[in-house]
Amino acid sequence: MQQARSEAMPQKQKKKGGKSKSKKQQTPETKDAAAPPSALPLKSILAAALVAGAATLFSTTRSCGAPRVVEEGDLRYLVNNGGVIGVQRIGAPEQAVFRGWVVQRTASSLRDKARNALVVGLGGGSVAQYWRNTSLSVHAVEIDARVAKLAETHFGVTRGTTLVEEGLRFIRKRADDVRRKRGPPYDLLNIDVIDAGDPWGSATWRFLGKSALSASKKALTPQQGLLVFTIVLGSLADQRSRQYLKVATQRLGAVFPRVRAYRDSPLSEPGATNVVFFASDGGLDDEIGINHDERAAAAELSGAEPGSEDWVAAMHKSWEVARCDAGTCALLANVSDTFAPDGSAAAPPDKGYSAQVAAQLREHFSPSLFQEPLLCALVGSSTR
Repeated sequence: MQQARSEAMPQKQKKKGGKSKSKKQQTPETKDAAAPPSALPLKSILAAALVAGAATLFSTTRSCGAPRVVEEGDLRYLVNNGGVIGVQRIGAPEQAVFRGWVVQRTASSLRDKARNALVVGLGGGSVAQYWRNTSLSVHAVEIDARVAKLAETHFGVTRGTTLVEEGLRFIRKRADDVRRKRGPPYDLLNIDVIDAGDPWGSATWRFLGKSALSASKKALTPQQGLLVFTIVLGSLADQRSRQYLKVATQRLGAVFPRVRAYRDSPLSEPGATNVVFFASDGGLDDEIGINHDERAAAAELSGAEPGSEDWVAAMHKSWEVARCDAGTCALLANVSDTFAPDGSAAAPPDKGYSAQVAAQLREHFSPSLFQEPLLCALVGSSTR
């Protein structure tokens, strides 16, 4: 997920302490004992410096443009392709720092009998690990082995649980296994494959093709299987954002008879945002409905602190931006340009919009997060 904003929870400050260390004083005897050896030849010194410099250059530039971990304050970020794809609070790794992940996680509460889940697009593993901790059996698929490794070593993702594979290929294979009764379907399927540098590029767009969505549906448990699909939009005041929201809803509605879409922030907040779709044959609503005041009253009654994970979970349904049900989904799907003739997704939107959204998202973070090491800039793109 390319995240639009963070909701940092106040943390208790820990007192720093430690024993002071005194330097050992040298006596004349120890000074004599520590006398340096005779000077090395100048050629040897230069050779050693060149070797050390080459090693530093190699170790730095071999990771230019690669996923990397950056720590700022009490947050640990997973940065890739000019955007944040994972973040964790160092002192409380179980917290979802971003609202979008909280919205995704709520899918398990809509399907309280769910036994297993598939997460496509691991990032920092926030959703996969949360569902594992609720006793769900979770498969995670990540296309980039480097991201999977960093998620394990720095973000607490359970080792050996991530499959390094192209996500759509895995979904198609599982759909075929379900059809041939060679494997069970998934109760939950979370697709979060946004390219941080190109949020409306093919990485996301091709999962919205009719054949791709049909495969996703076939990989899910009949009737009650639930697809969670995340996109990024610019401000909904922008006509293009509203257009792309409509197209995404149309495409999901062509395959699933019930679709809901929620922002990860209140409707009154401006700017770019994640939009999380829920799509299923089964029910997607709860008894409270989408009225903001009613949900706010229920959240207050439950004791949820505004801005907390519990508050986001309670309020997100009032941030609904699109919906359709059996009849209306069918009407939305009756759009000639929704799918290409071969069932794949039509061409992605213009690159200008995608670049604009990516820039809006980066505004929520410190620019230092996206700065490559100095040597990367010096050697240029030839090492990438």
